[in-house]
Amino acid sequence: MRLDNPLLVRWEYASEERLNKRNAIFRALVQGESPEDAAFAAVGNAHAARLLDAGCGPGDLSERFVRDLGLEVHAFDISPRMVELTRNRGVDAQVADIE
Repeated sequence: MRLDNPLLVRWEYASEERLNKRNAIFRALVQGESPEDAAFAAVGNAHAARLLDAGCGPGDLSERFVRDLGLEVHAFDISPRMVELTRNRGVDAQVADIE
């Protein structure tokens, strides 16, 4: 089965435990700056006031944008559980398929 198989991805994103395992595998393959740190730096350099976080996952990066940059963040994810976790962080989040 391919790692980008939609059914596999949906299953992994249905719980934070499975998503954390998926992300740990991915992070083990990345060298250098983390994708989250690169995104944070790019957004910070853009001096934006608002941000759309499409595919927000559990909302940790969305929360960081709000807390550290003072941005107005609107987040979307296909997983109801990820949206719930993001909302619990105080970030506006909605269930949506960005495709």
